[in-house]
Amino acid sequence: MRNFTVQMRTILAAGVPLLVLVMIVAIGFLSSRTINARFTEQVESDLPALSAIQTLRLSSARMISSANEYVLDEALGLEDDDAGEEASAEGELAEVEAAITEYESALVAYRGLASAEHPERQRLLVTLDPLSAELIATARAYTALPGDESTRPTELVDARERFEDLEDSILALLADAEARENGHISTNNEVISDASNIQTTLLSVLSLGSVLFIATIGYTNYRSIITPIRDLSGAANRFREGDFQARAPIQGRDEFTQMAHSFNELAETVQQRENELAQLNASLEERVAERTVEITKLNLVAEDALRIFNQSHDMIGSASFEGYFIQLNPRWEEVLGYTADELKAQPFIAFVHPDDVEATLAEAARINAGASAISFVNRYRAKNGDYRWFSWDSTPDFEKGASTSVTRDITAEKQFGMPWRGAKSAHARLSRTCRGQRWR
Repeated sequence: MRNFTVQMRTILAAGVPLLVLVMIVAIGFLSSRTINARFTEQVESDLPALSAIQTLRLSSARMISSANEYVLDEALGLEDDDAGEEASAEGELAEVEAAITEYESALVAYRGLASAEHPERQRLLVTLDPLSAELIATARAYTALPGDESTRPTELVDARERFEDLEDSILALLADAEARENGHISTNNEVISDASNIQTTLLSVLSLGSVLFIATIGYTNYRSIITPIRDLSGAANRFREGDFQARAPIQGRDEFTQMAHSFNELAETVQQRENELAQLNASLEERVAERTVEITKLNLVAEDALRIFNQSHDMIGSASFEGYFIQLNPRWEEVLGYTADELKAQPFIAFVHPDDVEATLAEAARINAGASAISFVNRYRAKNGDYRWFSWDSTPDFEKGASTSVTRDITAEKQFGMPWRGAKSAHARLSRTCRGQRWR
């Protein structure tokens, strides 16, 4: 079967069941003709006849009831000339006339159904027609009764007695006819039910045979259609889970074999790309490792610089071009007594000795313009009110908008005349080391 194309196997698998289905439809059509004939007879004749008989019963009962109400009203309320009583009498007469019209229409409809094929309906009409004519004539006689008030009650009572006799005869006749029609409909329903059961049984047998045949065809095609799909799906799942060696088996020459070839070629390509990606990842890992070593070295350098910043005997810090301290090492608090936050809260010029303000502002302007300060000397006020002599080395940093400074306290040298300029070289070396560092 794998040497047949999928199209050929599909035609075979679908064509035979279709042929069986056509046979089932043909048998069902032939057997349905009997059922349809019975059903048509019931719909076109039996049910309309039953409906006509029921309408005759209802309209005759309504006619008799309305007439009796009129008789009673006229007999009991003759001397009452109230306008409401007259309107009620007129309504009752109109109801009688409407019932007569409905009765005549139903009688005409029933006559149309009393064909030679239904002799029992013709026999019913032989008795029903004269009774109906008498009933209708009696009902319509109410509107033509004499107007003599002395004799009218008696005539009304007589008419009512005639109605009672007609009511018993007609209703009994119609009840018997309705029972016969119901019996005929019941017999027809039994015939339809039997035919339907035979048809259902026959179709069930054919359907079961068709299912068994289709199952046989399906099982035959299982290995030629389902198996390659299952094999291909299994290979695809294993490949998706990471088994890049997974391949679909190649069997036969049908479309599934072509799909397996395509899948295997795609798997080969993906495996090659996976190998290339693995090599690229290995190279990337080496570069990351090298970069990690570089970053570690830089961190060590930064840690050394931070240690120098925090432990230096000199005062190291940075100030913005606007004149505020940004970052200060702990030595500032040791020398001046202010906390770092107190020093940052005011412009640094606020701590400068009044006699040194002008020179300090001029030097700050030079630094902001791009010059560097070397051994610039001024005095700063400590928290206890004393002034300390400072020697500054400052360098501007335009990226940060600030200057970085290394400042030495030379108060002792100034007070005791000790030579401090001889220490400039060491101080300058420290300045060059810290210059350009961005303290955090």
